[in-house]
Amino acid sequence: MATLLLPPRSGNASRSRVLAVLLTVLLALAMTLIDATPSQATVYNRRLRNLTTDKCLDIPGTDAPTMGTSVIQYLCGPWAAQRWDFVDGVEGFLIKNTLNPDLCLDAPGTDAPRKATVGFYPCQDTTADNQLWTQEWNSTGTAFLVVNVKSKRAGRPACLDVAGMREIDNFLRIGVYPCTTSLDDDHYWWFD
Repeated sequence: MATLLLPPRSGNASRSRVLAVLLTVLLALAMTLIDATPSQATVYNRRLRNLTTDKCLDIPGTDAPTMGTSVIQYLCGPWAAQRWDFVDGVEGFLIKNTLNPDLCLDAPGTDAPRKATVGFYPCQDTTADNQLWTQEWNSTGTAFLVVNVKSKRAGRPACLDVAGMREIDNFLRIGVYPCTTSLDDDHYWWFD
């Protein structure tokens, strides 16, 4: 980055240096803001709405999820079954339903997932399992991919996905599928 230097006036050399430093700092800050995308941080008690289907991540029924409970998409509403916490983990975040914060969204097994339905299992904040996720924002910063950390580390990123392609039916299962940034599929989500 180039530093803007102004020619010193007589008796004002120190003021010119201060101004040059200040302008350099402001320019650096402006460059940082231009490249900024929304940050990843803990988010509590929010709905996760799919950009394509306009449905929300949900658990079937009204009871708290138990081990193995699947996840579906459903018409968005005020129900606790659609409230999620994204909690900072060792790498990325854990996804918990507010009805049972002891269980986390998990792809089956411990290998890097490719195509599988997701469910709830006891939370393990470790990269050895499939419970850690990251956000990858679109170019406008309005929606994001929910990417499984283990699959991304293996070089085969798998994203949270609604079964089918652009399917809007209620009760469709949520899984992981190889990530695509195409808006023709249903991989983008946003906090509602």
